[in-house]
Amino acid sequence: MLSQCQTRLVELKATGQLPSPSGVALAIMRLAQNEGATVAEIAQVLESDPAMVGRLLKLANSAWAAVSRPITTVQEATKRLGMRAVRDLALGFSLIGRAGNTVCAAFDYKKFWALSLARAVAAQVLGINQRQIAPDEAFTCGLLSDVGTLALVSVYPGAYAAVLARSQAMVEPINDLEREAFATDHQELTIALLQDWGLPELFGEAVRHQDTPETEDLPQDSAALLMARLLHAAEHLARLCVADDDQRGQLLPELFTRCALLSIDEEDVITLGDRVVAEWQEWGKIFEVATEPIPSLAELAARTPELNPAVIPLGTPAGAWAPGTLTILAVSADPSVVQLLTQNLGAAGYTVLVAGNGQDALGVLLECDAQLILADWDLPKINGPELCQTLRQTKIGRQIHIILLTGPAEEHAGQALAAGADDYLVKPIRPEQLLVRVQAAQRVVHLQQEVIRDKEELSRFAADLAVANRTLQQAAYADPLTGLPNRRHILESLNEEWAAATGNGQPLACMIVDIDHFKDVNDTHGHHVGDLVLREVAGVLRSALRRSDLVGRLGGEEFVIVCPDSDRESAWRCAERLRRSVENKVMHTQGCVCRVTVSVGVSIREEWTRDIEDLLSVADRAVYAAKRAGRNHVHLAERDPTQKISG
Repeated sequence: MLSQCQTRLVELKATGQLPSPSGVALAIMRLAQNEGATVAEIAQVLESDPAMVGRLLKLANSAWAAVSRPITTVQEATKRLGMRAVRDLALGFSLIGRAGNTVCAAFDYKKFWALSLARAVAAQVLGINQRQIAPDEAFTCGLLSDVGTLALVSVYPGAYAAVLARSQAMVEPINDLEREAFATDHQELTIALLQDWGLPELFGEAVRHQDTPETEDLPQDSAALLMARLLHAAEHLARLCVADDDQRGQLLPELFTRCALLSIDEEDVITLGDRVVAEWQEWGKIFEVATEPIPSLAELAARTPELNPAVIPLGTPAGAWAPGTLTILAVSADPSVVQLLTQNLGAAGYTVLVAGNGQDALGVLLECDAQLILADWDLPKINGPELCQTLRQTKIGRQIHIILLTGPAEEHAGQALAAGADDYLVKPIRPEQLLVRVQAAQRVVHLQQEVIRDKEELSRFAADLAVANRTLQQAAYADPLTGLPNRRHILESLNEEWAAATGNGQPLACMIVDIDHFKDVNDTHGHHVGDLVLREVAGVLRSALRRSDLVGRLGGEEFVIVCPDSDRESAWRCAERLRRSVENKVMHTQGCVCRVTVSVGVSIREEWTRDIEDLLSVADRAVYAAKRAGRNHVHLAERDPTQKISG
């Protein structure tokens, strides 16, 4: 069964307006799925698109490929990149040709593709830095991670212009506005398109979590988590590339925070950021995507000294450069290390707790709420790596930022990270390095706290949404006048009861109840009194039925009643009880007294009854027989299907 998002994608594809791969890209995707396909066959298809050839050769000769000599042929480039990479890149390259599209005047296509290309290059450069994600996959995922927006703009240009106008005037997230207008949002549609194009499942998982990668949904050390973190940082770096000059400096703190999740310090962020800008501008020339020269990140940081960690004096209180406070637990049996940590961190405005060994540290954590642990490598009872592993096995411990104080041995760094530490600091500790690492940790802690708050807010929103959905569902299935199930709902219920009765071999009865001379009520007293009569009759029917019976409004003055496990005799008694209850009901409506009667037609599921249509048809003929018999009457359909009801 298709999911709601997949169903929506099918509907959107039917419009013929969705972004779609070119013929060359589609041919390459089909070949790549064929295990017997050769590099020569891929190259032959590629050569039919000179523009794509140029782009692939550019990527094959880029810095991350580290080629010893220039690659000049498509076949060499395909061998170098791999068939899977060529498939993914061909798809991205074929879509970027929409850069000149101007279907929606309110949508900035040039900025969209400039941002997408910057995100792709940033993800690729960060992927090279992390060495665990294939750079070509990072590039393609970054390029296509917002293609759902392009899809919505392409299919609904006018309506999306209205969404953009509302998003600029309101604080409400654009995803909410998109769901309200299109029953999906750009992120859901992006994931569906990536799946539809046969791209790795990793791409969809990363897109799903790119806004809040630090959740418990993705396993630690998984490729999906790393790719989500890459997109999280790459998106912000890309926005810095396309931002106005006076806004770029304001984006740097958040960029440092996002890159800290990848264990990239501020100095390396500046170096990598400048590389992204340079390569983005080179790619822009090839794709004919507008890019602008921007100052180096080092220059941007220098313009705003308060953003540059190197210029923060050691004695500056933590609250002077970042919101909130941080409680730090220092764990060491060495008095000199404890003194260095407490004096320097205390002078910077932090609250510092102390434990002399790993076991005591666990006890302190039970009593106090510490967000950061600085633990010595060599500790009595439980050493630093063991303390780290123990904490990572608990929910609270997984949320604490841990920095291990290691010796100069190279293998200690890898062991610290393998044990679950977020960072390490080599002894002897230099005070300036200590403060920089703690400041980076504080930014990560604040981001995690924001994620937790956002998750709590989302949980509250989901609960409210569930209530709203139940209300909407009830409205969709209820008759607004009587509050009874409407025609659609009662027929669905009849279908379910039919299936149960057929499967269990149990009897099933169906009744149609029609208010006698209802037109006279409307003509004599008016439609407002007629509506009150319908509500009163609905209430009488509901009260006179068994708990297992169902009643709904079929339309006009007709009601349908479903009686599970009811044979001819019990159905007859039920129908008579309903008829008498309505007959005896005195209705006081707006100054007048009304009494009405009903005619009831009853049908029973017999061996010859094929489906609910037969059951309803027989009940309908029976109610007309009841009316011909003088109204205020119950007619039970005959057993013999060949016997016609006479008038």
